[in-house]
Amino acid sequence: MRYFKHFYALALLCVGMGLGRFLLTPLVPVLMSEGRFTLGSLSLMASANYLGYLAGSLLGSSRALTHAIRPERVVIACTLTTAVTLFAMGNTESEAAALVWRFFAGMASAGLMVFGALVIFQTPHMKSAAPLFFAGVGAGIVLGNEWVNLAVFAELSSVWIWRGAGLFSLVVCGCLMFRQPGELSQPDAVATRPPEVPSMRWWMLVLIYGMAGFGYIIAATYLPLLAKQTGFFPQHVWTLFGIAALPAGLYWMRLAHRIGYQKTLILNLLIQAASMLLLALGSPLGLVFAALGIGSSFMGTVALVMSLARQVVAPGAIQLMALVTFSYGIGQVLGPLVVLRFSVQETCFFAAMTLAVASVLVQLSMEEKHAIREY
Repeated sequence: MRYFKHFYALALLCVGMGLGRFLLTPLVPVLMSEGRFTLGSLSLMASANYLGYLAGSLLGSSRALTHAIRPERVVIACTLTTAVTLFAMGNTESEAAALVWRFFAGMASAGLMVFGALVIFQTPHMKSAAPLFFAGVGAGIVLGNEWVNLAVFAELSSVWIWRGAGLFSLVVCGCLMFRQPGELSQPDAVATRPPEVPSMRWWMLVLIYGMAGFGYIIAATYLPLLAKQTGFFPQHVWTLFGIAALPAGLYWMRLAHRIGYQKTLILNLLIQAASMLLLALGSPLGLVFAALGIGSSFMGTVALVMSLARQVVAPGAIQLMALVTFSYGIGQVLGPLVVLRFSVQETCFFAAMTLAVASVLVQLSMEEKHAIREY
């Protein structure tokens, strides 16, 4: 039981995000080759999943709700829901039914992000496991992609890929039910805010995170498909993305403690913008560097913004961690919808510009703070 908290932190987003949300990404070329769904249908499924993410984060945005229910119980329910939706996708032939299941999977992933973060950050003995919480996304991406590669090599259909992921999620859910992390503490918001962290207007943080959601989601949805089109490293480029994401939360947070959260966020967003430009160019080598760049930075964005959301003052009725998650979801819903109108490469260019503008907004928020101090 000594290392249970580390397993607990890693498992939450491994299941909820790495499998529940992002297993569809390496399955896109598989499902298209099987003739089960078209690219348009799969883009709608991605948007349905992100719409569910919106709904789940909106439910968690009320302080009254988060205080009325125990986050540990929500975490168990969301993990179980993820397992059910994965099993259901393996038995689904109808596009309408698939949209419904992807919606509920998105709700579950938002619940695991919002309420999982509450458990990790507000339980004293769990705080040291926070880097593993964010690393869970990368772990789930690597696990999911290599499971898809193994299944394709063994000539298993997508049905068994979904079912295998569902079984794994169900086992994890059973392990999480075995032991709970303990009662939550209720830290004082002002007392726990590091004095050296610059403040930011809460609505500005919400806007920036929404733009970041649109900025990265094209790579997170279509990277294996782009790799297959180029014919360079197609089976494992998504694994490369996940490996790059594994330590991202840890080193981005360490950098934030050295140079400040907002300066770190600017650097993070600029790396993503440059990576999306490489993806838009469509060269094989650029695709690999883009996978490394976006994979190593997108979870850093999550870690940085979630930390800032705990520090920025918001109106009393707003649960800012949930509201920024909601904004992130809006950006993610828009990404696949834009692909329906433009090509993936064109949307990558739009995403790069959006990330660059988001970095400028962070800089403006810092300059505004300095101007107020000088005044």
